[in-house]
Amino acid sequence: MKKTLFALGLAMLSYSAMALPVGTTAVTGPEPRIVEVAPAPVVEPFPAANLWKTVKSLQIGPQSGITKVLGPKKAVLWTRGFDDHKVARISDEERRRMFDALGVPEGQLVSLSQQLIEKYPKLPHTPTVALLGAIALEPALPRAEQQRLEAWLNRLLTLETKDVITRRQALLALALWPHTSDETVATMLGVYETSKNNWETFPVHQFVEYHAGDLWDREDAEQLRQRFGAVESLYTPGIMQVMAQQEPPVPSTVLETEAATQ
Repeated sequence: MKKTLFALGLAMLSYSAMALPVGTTAVTGPEPRIVEVAPAPVVEPFPAANLWKTVKSLQIGPQSGITKVLGPKKAVLWTRGFDDHKVARISDEERRRMFDALGVPEGQLVSLSQQLIEKYPKLPHTPTVALLGAIALEPALPRAEQQRLEAWLNRLLTLETKDVITRRQALLALALWPHTSDETVATMLGVYETSKNNWETFPVHQFVEYHAGDLWDREDAEQLRQRFGAVESLYTPGIMQVMAQQEPPVPSTVLETEAATQ
């Protein structure tokens, strides 16, 4: 009987210990780190009624995309000075000034790009493509929207086969992209291998110039150099020179031999 009561008492004590609140036991360890999460960008609707006017207010240059924003009575609200391929890459600050002249705040960039793509068949093609290219380079644009624009421009080049001026603007937009992707590399190489229009293919040279380091780091870098080098174009020597400059220096055999004997 005594053994039974003793066992029952132990069981009750164990049950009481299990029922104690967790907080009664002090837990030592590092304080939890508070991670600050950046707020999601605010998406504002771009006024659909302003779409046509916005596109028509742009003046497009053949070398550097958008060159001017015109206001009422053709007043120049923004200009990049002159049209040359050397100024194709404008700064974020200058691009922000351009959108200020257009009256487009950062919050409306996503809405504007979506409307431009949706209404593209009914809008002037060349300035629409140039504007989409400028939107894609805005740091405030979400990455997912930038990827969507890149895919759209690549697809446009497979569909827009006759309008060389618009095609060139799409190629220029992709050349200015801050990164490379397999799809864009394939597009650039495909255009360069098939087009005989030197004016159209010049942005391919710009693409290689701007992204030579990324192209060198690719697994298919040697194949790319061979394919670019096989194209009969006045830009091929320059392209090959740019890509060759990305090659890491090869140690001299003489220096290696001398180092081994020391």
